[in-house]
Amino acid sequence: MKHLLTRLVVDGLNRKMKQPGKEKENLVYLSPVLLWVGIVCTGLFLIPGLIVPLYIGEWTGEFLFFTAFALFSSTMIVAYINCRIWYTEEEFTARNFFGFRRTFRYEEIQSIQGSHRDVKLKVRGRTVRIDEAAVGKLEFLRVAKKGYRTVHGGKPIPEIKKSKWDIFNGHVDDAGEILVGYVVILLLMPAAFLFCFFLAEPTPMEEMTFLNAPVDWMAVSEEDKTD
Repeated sequence: MKHLLTRLVVDGLNRKMKQPGKEKENLVYLSPVLLWVGIVCTGLFLIPGLIVPLYIGEWTGEFLFFTAFALFSSTMIVAYINCRIWYTEEEFTARNFFGFRRTFRYEEIQSIQGSHRDVKLKVRGRTVRIDEAAVGKLEFLRVAKKGYRTVHGGKPIPEIKKSKWDIFNGHVDDAGEILVGYVVILLLMPAAFLFCFFLAEPTPMEEMTFLNAPVDWMAVSEEDKTD
């Protein structure tokens, strides 16, 4: 049941992010759903990360654990704010995750990879990535392809095909990056577990609270007697 609910939530968020949002003129930006998911997840991890140390009176491994996931969730907020593309009929300006802007002309585009999902434009040796859920993506690509054809005598932007080593058979964009992400997650999860449960300082016996409760009635089964 838990796995079914998890899948329903994930599928619902995925469909919501892919719904066409309100397009703004000459602007490509990430879905607002990403912003709200980032705010909620950051709050869910940051609040207990601050409350637990204040309640027990010391900064333990739990604080680092919750804070790390809060920082990871906050990257969605940063991505929504910074990852944007402004464009005209002659050129476009792309701002990456770290807030750096670069302006390119359409005739400088060297190649394009992807169409229905994430799209990568190779421009002057740099990569401009457009998320599959980005609002205004299709209109920008239409203008970019038109601008390239205008300068290059009607020729389309050179397209890069999927690698034959793609284990996802073309169903997933950036297969290499996804695999690296999975490996990082698999390494971080046991590391966080070991840190929180083995390296964190245990609570001293004198600080523990024990509760004695009276028992009015108790039944013992035959299985308990054999054990």
